[in-house]
Amino acid sequence: MSNRRELMLLSYHADDDTGIYKVGEIDFSIHSAELESYIKTYGYEGVKNLMTMMGFLAFRIQEAYYKSTDQKAG
Repeated sequence: MSNRRELMLLSYHADDDTGIYKVGEIDFSIHSAELESYIKTYGYEGVKNLMTMMGFLAFRIQEAYYKSTDQKAG
């Protein structure tokens, strides 16, 4: 069975009854110890993998925006 470990978490506040957060506000956490362990284990290749994935995620966010607004990139 595959074992997965969380390096980072990204979420948003869909509701707030405390008044502390704004609905739609982005929240995140970085699991520093796990991230450092990953980088220590996989070195620069791991960093490249992370940066590639972050770039892909940024692209998908932008793509979703353009799709939702019927706009074209450029």
